[in-house]
Amino acid sequence: MAFIKRDNLTKEGGPLPDKSIREIEKTIHRKFPEDYKKFLKKTNGGEFEINDIEKHGIEIEGIDQEPIYIDSFFGTLEGMSGLYNWNNPDEEMFRKNAINIAYTLNHGLITYITSGKDKGIYFWDTTFDFDCSDDDGNAYFLAENFDEFLDKINLKID
Repeated sequence: MAFIKRDNLTKEGGPLPDKSIREIEKTIHRKFPEDYKKFLKKTNGGEFEINDIEKHGIEIEGIDQEPIYIDSFFGTLEGMSGLYNWNNPDEEMFRKNAINIAYTLNHGLITYITSGKDKGIYFWDTTFDFDCSDDDGNAYFLAENFDEFLDKINLKID
């Protein structure tokens, strides 16, 4: 089980009530998995202190690239960190079973595919920064679920 220490994330939105989570789900036409809801309930997203970012990197197995570093987890805060901004239900490029949950310093997104054979957490190399990324493949598996992902990036929720 993952726990977030409050000194790991800055600009947290504070606890997010169930009602607000249901409103987001309805607006973006996505259903959040329970492990991700638990995270939102406690933090409502947040950003890492710049001097802590390297502690929270994740390497992609089988790819010779530098680690992925999380810049911010999306929540209901206004601006770039908003779940609404990164999960527009009208955008054809977004899968209906996927939720963009975080932005990386590598200029990509962390995406949670919530159902189907590809279920899990992925790095989506939206800028084709990786040498191996192309139009046929630019998403890389990171974890089976959100709790496993938090463990891999050394983020603890208390």
